Amino acid sequence: MGYSPRVQDFLRMLAELAGRPERVSELLQEVSLTSADLHSFIFFREQFYTRNLLYQDSHWEVLTLCWQKGQQTPIHDHNGSQGWAYLIAGSLAETIYEVTNLPAPQDFCLRQTARALFHPREISYINDTMGVHCLANTAEEAAISLHIYSPLISSCRYYSLAPRETKIKTLCYYSAEGTVLEG
Repeated sequence: MGYSPRVQDFLRMLAELAGRPERVSELLQEVSLTSADLHSFIFFREQFYTRNLLYQDSHWEVLTLCWQKGQQTPIHDHNGSQGWAYLIAGSLAETIYEVTNLPAPQDFCLRQTARALFHPREISYINDTMGVHCLANTAEEAAISLHIYSPLISSCRYYSLAPRETKIKTLCYYSAEGTVLEG
């Protein structure tokens, strides 16, 4: 897959930040990628939002997520990873929850601690010490976001309120390096 020159520059600069995740937000603002830069990694589906792998190495995982109106993630953690979401187009609502675990395995309480609406060129950051969260496209138009995880995230814990349960979910991609995957 050929990356646009701006994506190549971004990935080179990101690789240089290995071990310095505190600079990722600054890099995202500096580079300011657009949907034109990422067009080879943008795939929408009516049934679900898509996770499209753009790049990964031993320090970083970079994805585009493509959202139709009404699509959202389950409430989830990040399995020890740090996560940045940079909005390319549209808007996304993020709700953060504090989790209180109770004695029985499926007993937990979620308390909403924050809610924000993100617009293009804005950044959201999360890690597990901040809580768990949900992202949703509550707008009329489609949304595109660029996500960076460090270290890469292969699974996470989903929280469901109806029925009340948690489960570990292995994450998968709709596409990788610009090619839609089978199944």
